[in-house]
Amino acid sequence: MDKKKDQLIAAKDQQILELMQRLQNLEDGGAAADAATANIQAERYRQQLSQASAELLEQHQQTAALEQQIVGLQRQITELQQQVAIAPIPQDLQQKEQQIAALHQQIAGLQSQVAQLQSQSTTAPTSEQLQQKDQQIAALHQQIAALQTQVADLQRHPPITPDPQKEQKIATLQQQVRDLQTQLEERTSPPSMALLQERDRQITALQSQLANLQAQLTSVSSEPAPPAAAEPSPPPHDPMTPEQDSTPVSETSSTTAPPLDLDAVERRLKAQLGSTVWFCLEERSQHNLCRALLLHHQQTWLNDADYSEVGDRLCRVITQEIVQPFFTHLYDFLVERDRPSDIGGISIDPDNKMAFGFVASLIVPRWETFDPKALQASQEPNEEQLYATGRPAQLVGTDDRALMQQFLSGWEHPLATWLLEDPEDAASLIDQIHYLHQRIAQDNMPLYEWQYTLLAELVIGDDEQWGILQAVYRGRQSG
Repeated sequence: MDKKKDQLIAAKDQQILELMQRLQNLEDGGAAADAATANIQAERYRQQLSQASAELLEQHQQTAALEQQIVGLQRQITELQQQVAIAPIPQDLQQKEQQIAALHQQIAGLQSQVAQLQSQSTTAPTSEQLQQKDQQIAALHQQIAALQTQVADLQRHPPITPDPQKEQKIATLQQQVRDLQTQLEERTSPPSMALLQERDRQITALQSQLANLQAQLTSVSSEPAPPAAAEPSPPPHDPMTPEQDSTPVSETSSTTAPPLDLDAVERRLKAQLGSTVWFCLEERSQHNLCRALLLHHQQTWLNDADYSEVGDRLCRVITQEIVQPFFTHLYDFLVERDRPSDIGGISIDPDNKMAFGFVASLIVPRWETFDPKALQASQEPNEEQLYATGRPAQLVGTDDRALMQQFLSGWEHPLATWLLEDPEDAASLIDQIHYLHQRIAQDNMPLYEWQYTLLAELVIGDDEQWGILQAVYRGRQSG
């Protein structure tokens, strides 16, 4: 702009010089020309000179105005730069910061879960281990036969006072049964599931026999010695359930809950879930549901405050029925299309033990979950404290969700139908179960009774609402 201004000024100066030169020439040649004509021309040139001077002045004024505009623009640029330097973080950046904080929190929880998983043994039962269990069961049968002989002897010659050795022996046998049951429960490899279920039935039968023997010993030992001609002792009776008996239970009789019939437990679950849902479940899932109810019965009898073991059984069902099929088929979908096996930074690996917590992020951008702080309470908090809005900790974008819609639309599975029709409800149920599963996996952190009750409602439902299994398989008919 300065260069153009200088050029205009130089052109006007040159024009002025030319006019002055012509005027001078006219004045010098006045003797040869007509005086009147010369004066007219001189006046015309003076007017042209005045006009040129006015135009030059106007150009100077325009130049000064442009310079003022430049100074004003420079001032505005400086102010904008200062505003940019101190401007608040936009809303979308604040959301990213929140997502990063949530990611750090989730990483901490997952690291704790990884440490827990690494400390657990995942070896499947071998034929040698099963043979050892068979030997232990045979030993229990021998011990029961010996106890039956002792009961018969006591009925013929009952002691006046209880025999502490017999009671100690019964307690030892009960502990052996519990240890054997725990070992069998920890072995859930599919090739040995049938054998393990058979062993569970044997364990239940042995527990029933032990309970009967214990009742007989207690009854016989507490009676005074009868006269020589007394009638035989009355036949033993089965111990009553906690709902039937309101009298205090002795220390030896409270170490094992009255056994539940496995078939009755299965019928109860079929009535709760519906036969349609029950027969859609994997055999391992059916087994874990039955074991969960049996364990819950035992823990309620013993007033155990930590429901982590029974809650873990329910979470295994969701892993088997929801999480593993979801990631397995999604992984195959990506491989078939030569796409990377990750979405929004989430590794799509069917064997990823931390995949449980990623399902909701892949389905919807918002869902209802639990506030981690509320889960620390030993008593159930109110709904405002318990629930919070869940947000993806990963960078799952619009294109990623479009890809997920394409995957679910082509996947012929009841789970895909549910995720397409009720994505927010599905993400909420799955993530809430994930939070309780994450708590179970952490050491020295019990699953309180109210949390187990909530978990059971999420998995198998109650009389008022469906659980996640009914929502997926869409059946509630009694069977």
